[in-house]
Amino acid sequence: MAGHDPYTYPDSDVLINKRGHRSQALLQNYEWMRTVRRALDLPTFPLSAQGIQSLHHHLFQDVYDWAGQYRTVNMMKEGAPFLHKDQIAEALASRFQKLRWQNDLKDMSADRFARGAAEHIADLNYVHPFREGNGRVMKFHLEHLAEQAGHVLDLTRLQAGPWDRGSKAALSNDERLLTHAIALMLAPQRSVSVTQAVSEVRDLRDTAVAEIRDRIAETQAAIQRGKGSTITTRALRDMRDELAVIEGSGRGSILRILDEAKASGIERVDVLPGRDGSARDAIHAIGRGAVRGIDLDRDRKVAASLGATSTAANVVTSSGDAIPTPKRPTSSPGMN
Repeated sequence: MAGHDPYTYPDSDVLINKRGHRSQALLQNYEWMRTVRRALDLPTFPLSAQGIQSLHHHLFQDVYDWAGQYRTVNMMKEGAPFLHKDQIAEALASRFQKLRWQNDLKDMSADRFARGAAEHIADLNYVHPFREGNGRVMKFHLEHLAEQAGHVLDLTRLQAGPWDRGSKAALSNDERLLTHAIALMLAPQRSVSVTQAVSEVRDLRDTAVAEIRDRIAETQAAIQRGKGSTITTRALRDMRDELAVIEGSGRGSILRILDEAKASGIERVDVLPGRDGSARDAIHAIGRGAVRGIDLDRDRKVAASLGATSTAANVVTSSGDAIPTPKRPTSSPGMN
């Protein structure tokens, strides 16, 4: 049920603004000009709820009196509600506490950072703390997060289609496409042909197998000395599964993934840097690049088959509407 929106002029969908524009087109143009100018001297804000508020205030201070303040209305998009307005502060505190537990995603490979960042951004998007401008705030916040974690993220490389569809899918607890959209913006990347990727995997395979077998031997020795645990046993099983993937005999074999990419018509794979410089790490980086290419290719084909879709607007709901739980639901809206 739609409710009165105190953020808009009477009998209008235009947000009340400092310039007094009553035309949506004029407001959008003015907002764009002012936020772009503010973005040119954007400080790096803390990775915290207060940092998010300060970032929003910096960008929109010339446009809205409520810049940097949490929304005081409930909202939905495409029939799916964002988090209830009364739960925003608590949810953000919890989200950033989790980020601190993850050491702000530091000391991770680029691919692992992209996965962690996708989860973080999806949670923030569901919270949707502000009446307007959440998408822009999330993108700049992502850039700050990457910088402080030691990665270079180039927002000019953002692909709107994968980002928007990935944001919506992530809010339905499927973060794969959003992870890929973030990975596409990370640098440096190297582009290799699928044929070259296959050759590199084969060249590195013997060394990688030896690395894994050494780790297996060390773990088995620890277990025999009585220093093993349930975690150690699980790690041993994971290493054996990894060995099968590297050797090409297991589900998810890197070579099989590359064969699938080639069969799909993918000619090149974009590979992010690994974490530790080992042969096994390099092979996994190639495999992740191939999976990313396959998923993005499927997404493009599905989007093309569905044709262009209109962008739904956020809708203010009445205070009597049902309050969603502070957890991403099974069907949620995408970023604005």
